Amino acid sequence: MIGIDVVDVERFRATLERSPGLPGRLFTDDERAYCLAGADPVVHMAGTLAAKEAVIKALSLGNLAAWARRVEVTRGASGAPSVKVTGRRETVGISITHDGGYAAAVAFRDISGEPVREASEEPTREGRGGNGKLDRFLDRPSPFARVLYPGSDFP
Repeated sequence: MIGIDVVDVERFRATLERSPGLPGRLFTDDERAYCLAGADPVVHMAGTLAAKEAVIKALSLGNLAAWARRVEVTRGASGAPSVKVTGRRETVGISITHDGGYAAAVAFRDISGEPVREASEEPTREGRGGNGKLDRFLDRPSPFARVLYPGSDFP
């Protein structure tokens, strides 16, 4: 299962100005410390929030208010994000990006049973760093190619 979320950074900034206690309800102490260490903490908070929402969607957990502090986005030594979900055993891979005033994240539940490792510095397909899990997941044939686009070369 895949989850995706997009957060408008400026809209989120305005929300934080109206509700200054919101970070305490949405983020763990470690998440807040990571975000506050950045040049623009709101950009990092928006990315972390998008990742939390994407995980909640990928695992079909319910609403953000119930899960916000039980879904914790962490960063490894390489800076790559990973996630811990309190009370859940599923392995979830995540990716966060920022562009044009938006933060976006994708999360996927790994059904192989293998733990998702922190991204390595070793190059993988196309010379990128990473653990290859998302590449293997995306390389699978899409079930929608036959259903939505018969006769197309859409993967």
